Amino acid sequence: MAIKRSPAKKSKTRSLPAPPPTPPPPVAYVIEVAVDKKGNFTYTANGKPAETLHPNLGDTISWSVRVNGKRKPFQIEFPGFSPFGFLTRIIRSASKPTKPQTVTLPKHYQGNLVMNYRVTVPGAWSDDPDIVQPSSDGFPDADQAHVVSLGTDDTGQLTLDPDNASFNRGQITWQWGLTGTQPQDDFTLTFETPPTGWPKNPTTSVNGVLVLGLLAPSANQGYTIVTVHSGLRADGVLTIN
Repeated sequence: MAIKRSPAKKSKTRSLPAPPPTPPPPVAYVIEVAVDKKGNFTYTANGKPAETLHPNLGDTISWSVRVNGKRKPFQIEFPGFSPFGFLTRIIRSASKPTKPQTVTLPKHYQGNLVMNYRVTVPGAWSDDPDIVQPSSDGFPDADQAHVVSLGTDDTGQLTLDPDNASFNRGQITWQWGLTGTQPQDDFTLTFETPPTGWPKNPTTSVNGVLVLGLLAPSANQGYTIVTVHSGLRADGVLTIN
């Protein structure tokens, strides 16, 4: 009796999507604020300068303030949106380090990821550092090339470099360039026809820096930047791949 074998079936090769990046372990930042006798503020966090802090979602932040080497009562206040959620905008301490606050961000947040805050200590001294949030995907943008630099030309007109930019999805930064004498004025950015997930309304910079988490692709999106005090204006084009 003959046994007929069926031909071997060819297996189909299926491509699987790349797994999402593994988030780094949470970091517990302790911002040490030192104020000297002249009222100058110095910020360090875990041994590094921290006038501007770049945490990840899930990290924690607490503050400790010393004036001339001695612990003093202090207040931390976020005048706008807080990196700890809608309710936590003012944090007070009688002198001890504050309770750690967990960095979070609403999924559909569309505003500036640069969030400034004010540190106030006795003697009417205050200072305004800032925290730069990661975008809503939970990861900060490591590609520093995603930057549009503001400047002025020989006639004093506002310029953008590049004025027609194409970047990958993630954090996009608009800030004053480091060369020349720039006005360093705050500014608003308004997109002409923003897609879903992009800011629908004008967004204002903080200390001359605007960072947006743009995750939705869009081609040749026009936008306008207007400085707050000097009234300078420039038009740009942005493509997100």
